[in-house]
Amino acid sequence: MTDSKRTLTACLLLFAITALAYAGTWGHGFVNYDDQDTIVNLMLIRDLGDVSAFFEPVVRRGLPEYMPLKNLSYAIDYALFGLSPAGFRIQQQLWYGLCVLLFFFWSRVVLSRIELAAPYVSWLAFAAAALFALHPSHVESVTWLSGRKDVLSGAAMLIALRCAQLEGAAGLVLALLSTLIALLSKPMAVVLPALFVLQDWVGAGAPGRSIRGRRTLYALSLLLCAAFAAFYIDLVGSHREDANPPPYNSFAGPAWLRWGQQYLVFLRLATLPTGLVPRLPASLLDSDLVSLRALAGLLLLLFLVAGGVYCIRRRSSWLLPLGLFTIPLLPIVASPPWHQYVGGRYLFLSVAGVCLAFAIGWAALVRLAPRLQPIATLTLLLIGCCWGALTLEYNASWRSGSTLWERAARVYPDFSELHSLAAGAHVLEGRPDLALRSLSSCLKIDPREPKCLAAAGELLLPVDPEQGEAMLRTALEHDHKNEVATVLARHLMRTGRAGEGLHLYERSLDGTAVKAENLALLVRLALAAGKETKARHYVRDLVRAAAVNHPGSPAPIEVVHNVAAELGDAKLAATVEQVAQSCRRSDCFARGMGW
Repeated sequence: MTDSKRTLTACLLLFAITALAYAGTWGHGFVNYDDQDTIVNLMLIRDLGDVSAFFEPVVRRGLPEYMPLKNLSYAIDYALFGLSPAGFRIQQQLWYGLCVLLFFFWSRVVLSRIELAAPYVSWLAFAAAALFALHPSHVESVTWLSGRKDVLSGAAMLIALRCAQLEGAAGLVLALLSTLIALLSKPMAVVLPALFVLQDWVGAGAPGRSIRGRRTLYALSLLLCAAFAAFYIDLVGSHREDANPPPYNSFAGPAWLRWGQQYLVFLRLATLPTGLVPRLPASLLDSDLVSLRALAGLLLLLFLVAGGVYCIRRRSSWLLPLGLFTIPLLPIVASPPWHQYVGGRYLFLSVAGVCLAFAIGWAALVRLAPRLQPIATLTLLLIGCCWGALTLEYNASWRSGSTLWERAARVYPDFSELHSLAAGAHVLEGRPDLALRSLSSCLKIDPREPKCLAAAGELLLPVDPEQGEAMLRTALEHDHKNEVATVLARHLMRTGRAGEGLHLYERSLDGTAVKAENLALLVRLALAAGKETKARHYVRDLVRAAAVNHPGSPAPIEVVHNVAAELGDAKLAATVEQVAQSCRRSDCFARGMGW
């Protein structure tokens, strides 16, 4: 068989392995874990007429990020299939299949430069790519439709790495273009300059020659990534600070004590990927220096640094998998988004380092003891089978929001937030009895958990108003995000106590950053309580808040009109119209009121 036929056969087998691993996901729907904000309710993707709109430097409501190529890919799906989850899944899985094939071609080149792997390059590249295709942590990037950014940026980063292996100006231009595409898909691609140096260092024939000859690539890619990082932080950073991350994801200790523990958890999820869930408990990280978890993390961090220094000095082939695992995680370890310190989706490219480590380990073992080749090969096969089985099992849990969070709650039964999320999914799917069961489990863990108290109280209001209201009032003491106060204020308004509801809600919002949705409820409460002057005051504030908080939204007056229409409140609509006559954009906002 010729080399071209062997390559084609390998590609077909890899594509088949990838397709089989995700064949059971075609009937899955959108999941109430970002899919609503990033796809279903994102009006941007409903119109492909103006492509430039996707690249506007704005942060949209419910979507505090800048990933224009991800949104553009969703718009293509919507144009072809509407809001069909299966239609969105086609492109998602094609991108992932491309990532697997790109990893195969890239690893074949880098392994050919490693003396240890010389006789087995094609076989090792195929084995590494097959393990990459079957890794369970990739489920969050492939089956979860909001993970489109991972497969897009992963493909672009692998193309950039492969182009950087080419000589001449063409390779330089293509590598930089691919780097830009990766950055516009997901900002984690800022690590590419370090990966360019890594692959050249490992593959350098004479010491330093390849490194010196590629300084232009390193300098330009570093400049590009640094400029994008500065732009992204300036655009998105303030919105992330305003997000008020919930306490269950907060880490009390210093950052340096967190880093080793994060890598420790990532290493476990990459090598023994059992118990994967999209949201992990804070108990995985310990802020106590004398704890075993913290000490183990610090030892791992020391090992990674010492191992890196040793491999650099010896120009060891083990530097490649070590760096490929460690470097892509640096943005998460340095500045975890939304205080989510650990997650399987962050391992998308780092898993490639683990797969390469298994391949190089196979070559080292076979070289040391040739008789062990069948055992080494069987070991790789067993790892692939185990990972494949875990992928199938994890895929099944992403069928809907309820299946996802119910499984997550079984994996971490003492993590109350997962029970709360399961309850929310049951409510959305019209199963209040199952929602109450999940909330009961949540309150057994923490009887004063505000989210669970609020949700349980709201569910009980129609059947047992007194008990429901009592639960809501109990939860008010720990209501740091005004979720309980919102539910209780609406209940008081429905039961003819709008004045009490207005006073309660005003008091709960005192000293907090008031958002447009808070002001909309204040307007309704004031109107229901017969306080027209106060209602007009809050409507003016609502107009300003619409402009200040959401500059990418329609005109502020239109926003408030839409609020009135959705509520079916003719009185609110009339009040808004009165304000609109005296507070148009050219008037109010020209006087420095926020536009």
